[in-house]
Amino acid sequence: MSQIKVNIKQQNIKYDINFTDNIFWYLEKNIKDFDKKKILYVVDSEVYKLHFNDEKCRDTLQCTSTIKNHHILILPHWEKNKNLKSVLKIIDELMEKNFTRKDLVVSIWWWVTGDITAFASSLFKRWINFIQVPTTLLSMFDSSVWWKTWVDFQWVKNWIWTFYSPKVVLVDQTFLKTLPQKELISGYFEWLKHALLLWETDYFDFKNEFDKIINKKFDKNTKEIILKNIGCKLNIVKSDPTETNWKRRVLNYGHTFGHALETVMNFKLPHGICVWLGIIFTNRLSYNLWYLKQEILEEVESFILSRLKKYSLPKLDFEQIYALMQNDKKNESNEINFILLKDFGEVFEKKCEKKDLEKVFIEFEKLFN
Repeated sequence: MSQIKVNIKQQNIKYDINFTDNIFWYLEKNIKDFDKKKILYVVDSEVYKLHFNDEKCRDTLQCTSTIKNHHILILPHWEKNKNLKSVLKIIDELMEKNFTRKDLVVSIWWWVTGDITAFASSLFKRWINFIQVPTTLLSMFDSSVWWKTWVDFQWVKNWIWTFYSPKVVLVDQTFLKTLPQKELISGYFEWLKHALLLWETDYFDFKNEFDKIINKKFDKNTKEIILKNIGCKLNIVKSDPTETNWKRRVLNYGHTFGHALETVMNFKLPHGICVWLGIIFTNRLSYNLWYLKQEILEEVESFILSRLKKYSLPKLDFEQIYALMQNDKKNESNEINFILLKDFGEVFEKKCEKKDLEKVFIEFEKLFN
C-alpha cells in the first residue's frame, strides 16, 4: 500500500495519507487501532446514494463495529450547505449521541462535506479525532494535504476558517469510477494547475492524460500522478504552513477570478473548471502586463478552451465580479492580489489595478460570448 507521511514540525502536524483499493476493508482492518467507543460516519448524500446502499458496505460498517456504537449522518451534496448551520448539525449529532473527544468521526465525501466535518471536529470538545476519506479526483490530492478547514459565510466563499488535521487520510481510487465526467474534468484541471507550477515536462505529461481520465481508464500511472500532485501541494504548504508569505499562496493561482466566477454561477460549475477559467483570465492579465510569453498563453488557453467547449457562461457583470474578488482572502488592502504565471514553474504575486482587470474581463467575455 502506497503511503505519504505528512510531518509539519512547526505546526505539530503529523499524519499519514494511505492508498487502498478497498476503503471499507481498510476501515474494517484498521479502525480497531483507534481506541474509540463510538464512530460517527459523516457521508456526502451523493456518496451515500452511490456506495452506502451496497450490502457489502453495510456489512463492513457492521464489522467495523467491534465498536458497536456507530452512527451515520448524511449531509446534502451542495455548496450552499458549506456553512455554520451544517457545522452545528454535526455538533448536535455528536452531543445527542454522547460522543467524547476520544471517539472518532469518519468523513466520506464528494464535495463540501469534508470541510464541514473537519470544521465541526475542530470545535467539538476542543478536537475530536477524525479520519478523512475524499472520493473525487480533485479532493484526493487537493484535500489530502489537510489542516486548514473553512466554511462560507453569507455570500463569501471560504470566509471563516481554522486549522485542524486528521488522524489519517484514506485514498481509494475505485471511487473515481462512479464520478460524472464534469467532476473528473474538474479534478483533472486542478492536476494541470499543479503541472504549470512545476515545470514544462509535467504540463505536457499531464496534458496527455486527459482523454484517459475522463473515459475512466484509471491505471498505475493515474495513481502516480495523484501521488505527484499530493507531493507538489505538500512541498509548497510545508514551506509556509501558516501562510505568512506569498509562497504558500501560489496554490491560489487561478482562484481569485475562479472563486468569484464560482459564486456568480451559483456553484453550478465545479470548482476545478472555475479555477481553470480563472487561469485563462489570470494568464491574459499576466500577458497584458508584459510578463507571460505569448506562446505559453496560447498553448494553455487553447487546450483549456478545446476541452470546455460544451460549457457556456452567462453574461457576466464586471462590477459584481470585481466586488467578489475584493473579498478574496489574499487581499490585505483595497488592491487585489493575483498570482501570475511568468513561465512554466515560475509564478509571482502582483497587486493589480481595476482598469487592468476590466480590460482583461472584456477580452475574457469575448471568448465565451
